[in-house]
Amino acid sequence: MNRTWPVCGTLALVLAHSVPARSAPPPPAPPTASPVAPAAPDEGTDPYDTAPPAAPSAPPTATAPAAPAPGVPASPEVPPTPAPVAPEVPPAPAPPVPDPVAAETPPPSLATVRLVHDEKGWKLQLDGKDALVRGMNWGYSPVGTNYSYDFWSKPDPFIERVLRRDMELLRGMGVNAIRLFSDVPPRWINWIYDNYGIYTSLNHLMGRYGFTIDGAYVAQINYADPAHRKAILADLEAKVEQYRGTRGLLFWLLGNENNYGLSWTSFEIEALPGKEDDARAESLYSLMGEAVARIKAKDTNHPVALVNGDIQYLPLIAKHCKGLDALGTNVYRGATAGDLFEKVSTTLGLPVFFTEFGADAFDARAGREDQLAQAEYIKSQWQEIYLQSYGHGQVGNALGGFIFQWDDGWWKVGQETNLDIHDTKATWPNGAYPRDYVPGDNNMNEEWFGLASKEKPDSEG
Repeated sequence: MNRTWPVCGTLALVLAHSVPARSAPPPPAPPTASPVAPAAPDEGTDPYDTAPPAAPSAPPTATAPAAPAPGVPASPEVPPTPAPVAPEVPPAPAPPVPDPVAAETPPPSLATVRLVHDEKGWKLQLDGKDALVRGMNWGYSPVGTNYSYDFWSKPDPFIERVLRRDMELLRGMGVNAIRLFSDVPPRWINWIYDNYGIYTSLNHLMGRYGFTIDGAYVAQINYADPAHRKAILADLEAKVEQYRGTRGLLFWLLGNENNYGLSWTSFEIEALPGKEDDARAESLYSLMGEAVARIKAKDTNHPVALVNGDIQYLPLIAKHCKGLDALGTNVYRGATAGDLFEKVSTTLGLPVFFTEFGADAFDARAGREDQLAQAEYIKSQWQEIYLQSYGHGQVGNALGGFIFQWDDGWWKVGQETNLDIHDTKATWPNGAYPRDYVPGDNNMNEEWFGLASKEKPDSEG
């Protein structure tokens, strides 16, 4: 099915002032995308607007990092591939990187990333300019593949063609940041930033989908086990050394709903847990707190945030995660997040951004696609994020968000089977999406969260 996503026209009402910012090459006609970034509802110039980046440059080579380029003045995170639910996998071999630069003195090519707090709230500044995160959870997995698809190991010309098509669309719809996992080679983060002005928030999963401990894969991590903690933190420190001098880096992100993993029995999305497990959560968040400290010991140039499942365990986050710069949270509350902003402000005293938010485009009750419902939910969510951001008289701690997600994930139901079928099976219930909710039935369709649809790949993948 080829969906061009009529969400465009609806969202354009609130996204008209967006910052300019796959499915396989040679690409078919690309899916039509539209602005999804929030804009000021009142007249005048959007204070978050900046000039577009320079024209695309040549692709990076496989043997050396891209040459430094002047910072691009663009304003600025949804298992991996389209949806961030994939198991932790060893990253593709990275090319040589420059000698690490002391965190206290970033090279001129690095953007200055700051969080500013005053009586009007919290705001993100990039090179001194106010910015709202207008983000997207991005990934590439052709129909017929799943979370194990290793996009970054493909030949450079293939990667470049995919990135050129998608990043052009993303920039055109106002996206200024994407969320990626820590298997992307740093040179491609630089390339995306240099060519399209799009930043990358880099996400270490912190053992959410298992981890290699002493040479053996362990599916369920015990956050209290010293050996497990040591292996995860050592890997994190190595990643910080590898990426901290990367020009397009925005946030360090830790985990992916690891709090839900304390209750869920598989890697598939299940009903959101209601019962908390404080004993195991103590170990989880103490590990996260140690991770924050390890990152800050090596890199003070990029803020650190968690990727929490909603706002579970806020008191434990406050207790253990000293030095945390912001709370990232995956939020599926329908049209409004309710008291989320106020609770984060009261309990943590920190800014917050949505590392995932959105709606699926399938009506489980009617058994049909419903792009209009998806558009209306996302429009409402963006409007609330904007009004809760700096200087609008409300809580003032919203930094933006990353829509979940760029394109549909055909592998999400079953994860290993029916990979070439766009499954319409709803797998979990959520009454916050009333347009297709029926009490007692599932209504959330994991394979339909994309803003763009997919076609089956050609002979080149």
